[in-house]
Order: sequence, then C-alpha cells, then structure tokens
Amino acid sequence: MLRYTRTQTSPLVWTPKVIAGMGAPAYTEMISTIGIKGGATIPLPAAEGKFSAITFLAFRPGILPPDQVGALSKVIGYTALSRLDHLGKLSFRKTATSGRLDSLSGKQRHILHWVASGKTNLEIAIILNIPQKQVGYHLSKILQKLGVTTRIQAAAIYAAR
Repeated sequence: MLRYTRTQTSPLVWTPKVIAGMGAPAYTEMISTIGIKGGATIPLPAAEGKFSAITFLAFRPGILPPDQVGALSKVIGYTALSRLDHLGKLSFRKTATSGRLDSLSGKQRHILHWVASGKTNLEIAIILNIPQKQVGYHLSKILQKLGVTTRIQAAAIYAAR
C-alpha cells in the first residue's frame, strides 16, 4: 500500500485477493483476521519528498461497485483536504484547495454553487438563463483553475469552504 501511495495518483479499490497478490502475507492475514472485505486507498497530495493517503475499509461485501467506491472515496479525500486547508492545518499548499476559489469569477462561483447543489449543466443554464454551452465552458475553466478533473471534485472543494 505504501509503495502504491508513493507512486500512483488514482484510487486503488481492493479486496483481500488483490492484497494477497501484492505479496504481503502478514498484511493479508491481518485483513482476513479482522474481517475486512475490501476497501479503497486514495493517494493524496503531499509536500515534496512525502506521501499521503486515505484508506476506507469495508466490513460487508458489495455495498457499492468498485468504480463508485473509488470515486466516492476520492471526493471524501479531497473534501477532507480542502477542509483541513481552510482550517490552516495542512503542512503544505495544494493547488486545488478551497483557497483557489478566489481565482474564480463571480459567474464561475455562481455556476460552481449550482454544480455543488447537484444541478446538471442544462439545469444551470435554465436557472442562469444562459446557453448550456456557456455553462460547459465555464465549468471547464472552473476545473482548470481548481486543478481538478471532475465536477464532483470541484463541488467537494466548494462544499469544504
């Protein structure tokens, strides 16, 4: 897990079988003994020369499909990072934190508010009385300014402000 965290940026959704394949028998035995059915490890940004991750454990199998576990875990991880940054508790500065919200224009903040409220691009276009393509354009600029790749990550940063 530590090796994965240092070298990867995407979430690792795992099961005891995946862990067993990593060649860590003591870790595999511990997972089996405790009754862990699976989990997700999400590498998080860290200061140069350091690494950080958040791991979620499942004690019941099959609650969410693996692709949803990874996405949900990543949102929770980014939300935690953003909140810690907002509270001044990070030992490093991450480019995609709530502090970057000040780089957004008023219209971009307004669109991000509606994104965080769960609205689709079409719904936002209707609410703001602007073309749907304009919402998409602004959303792409929001993601770029916040340094994230999904609207869910942007919404998490907004929610953690």
